[in-house]
Amino acid sequence: MGGAGSGYHYHWDKKDVVEDYKSLGINWLKREGYLRPGRQSLISWTRNGQPAGSINLAVRQDRLILSYTYTHAGQSEEVREMVFIDWTRCHYGGTRPWLLCPRCGRRVGKLYAGGKLFLCRHCYHLAYHTQQMSEPFRLLHKAQKIRKRLGASPDVLDEFIPKPKGMHRKTYDRLKHQALETGHRSATLALSRFSSLA
Repeated sequence: MGGAGSGYHYHWDKKDVVEDYKSLGINWLKREGYLRPGRQSLISWTRNGQPAGSINLAVRQDRLILSYTYTHAGQSEEVREMVFIDWTRCHYGGTRPWLLCPRCGRRVGKLYAGGKLFLCRHCYHLAYHTQQMSEPFRLLHKAQKIRKRLGASPDVLDEFIPKPKGMHRKTYDRLKHQALETGHRSATLALSRFSSLA
């Protein structure tokens, strides 16, 4: 905390980030089979291996009904929230579900427990962790993410591994180039900023 370079990694006007809140994601719900009409489930969260909250989920044809206890400042309140589901057609066939934010109606992939209700990140003014980073760190994070996708070490100084089995050569070459270029830009910007502080 404090010292040389303080404020370099994050902006001073940083917001709370989505990673710090419990979330309900439509893709996860679909993948785990929770979206079958008529199904009722208990969904629980943990933090560091300890229980961190739960909700009862009931599924209707076009909506989710969430029931849970909201506790704030030592006061508990039973909440029943309705979240509508919107299905859109995909370009290559099939359909994709979205959650409609109960407050603003925005079509989103996730809702967050930033207060009494599960709402979208825009209603709770939440940012993504990477949005809080300065440009060199954001670029570094992007390069590391691509490297991990290719099965390589996230350390940008390490060598790349050969093309993963099953991946097209063109895809591998494109991603490898992106990772190298992004890592180089990150290092160049970081050196430039450190030089200006000297």
